[in-house]
Amino acid sequence: MPISPIGRTMPLTGQDYWGSGGASGTSGRTGAQASPVSELGGADALAGSGQSRQAVESRFVQALSQAIDEVDGLQQTADASSISLLANGQTELHQAVIATEKAQLALQFALQVRNKVIDAYQEVMRMQV
Repeated sequence: MPISPIGRTMPLTGQDYWGSGGASGTSGRTGAQASPVSELGGADALAGSGQSRQAVESRFVQALSQAIDEVDGLQQTADASSISLLANGQTELHQAVIATEKAQLALQFALQVRNKVIDAYQEVMRMQV
């Protein structure tokens, strides 16, 4: 199960986030595809476009918990495939390695997102009112 940073499925294959397969990251994006920010309501939601603060916070919490659950699921899948490989050999070696790498990438991605959120929070706290 691939990790989805904000409610979207992010492929862990050669394709980039927008599904184009290109290296630029936006080369395959069309106007019909929504960005992760627009799925949460974008800047308009935070600027008071009629949505309540609780609704925006609720969607953010749901997206965050879904992403954490997906990372946890990848970790559990990797653990199960490794145990199956070592205990009874029912899992192929390459499947166990792929599951472990997916879990490692998902965890690294989650840690980078956490670091960016902490940096943004610290930057906001440094602002003078």
